Amino acid sequence: MSDDGTTSLDALPMENGNHQNVKLDVREKERQEILPTTNNLSSEAVSNFMSDLHDAAAAGATDLPSRDIPMDTQQITQDEQIKPNYIPPPKNENYIENDLDFQSLIQQAGDKKKENDSMENVYDEIQTPLFIMVLFFMFNMPFMQRQLLNIMPSFFRNDGHPKLSGYIVKTIMFGSTYYGLSKVASYVSEL
Repeated sequence: MSDDGTTSLDALPMENGNHQNVKLDVREKERQEILPTTNNLSSEAVSNFMSDLHDAAAAGATDLPSRDIPMDTQQITQDEQIKPNYIPPPKNENYIENDLDFQSLIQQAGDKKKENDSMENVYDEIQTPLFIMVLFFMFNMPFMQRQLLNIMPSFFRNDGHPKLSGYIVKTIMFGSTYYGLSKVASYVSEL
């Protein structure tokens, strides 16, 4: 043992001075085939067995118990479902009449139409104020004011503010733009 409390590998015991840790020794064993033995029964033993079997059959020992034999085979012979290409008869169930009648169909169609009309009305009600807000915003932008001043300077004063005629022209442009956009929107919604 060394000073630090460990043992060196050379100090460990070894067999026969061989430094190999694992020794492999493989030997093949011969396989002996075992042939199945056939029982050669004598003809006397076979005839004895057959006579015992006939005696048991005569005594009823080889019969099935009567509880295992079906007595009523009528249901098996008349069962249509056991035929090879059996197609079950269709059920004549009128599911439409069971679920809905004519009045309820009319009611449902009316409800759908009301719902569509209400959505269309909401769209129409929102469309007009939305167009007006967008157009008002665009016509009051400084860019639009400069474009109108460059195109029609006679409708503006020297300081850049519109005259009364400028306000009238701007209002006509605003109204005609709204009218054009509303016609385009109605045409698109009808498609």
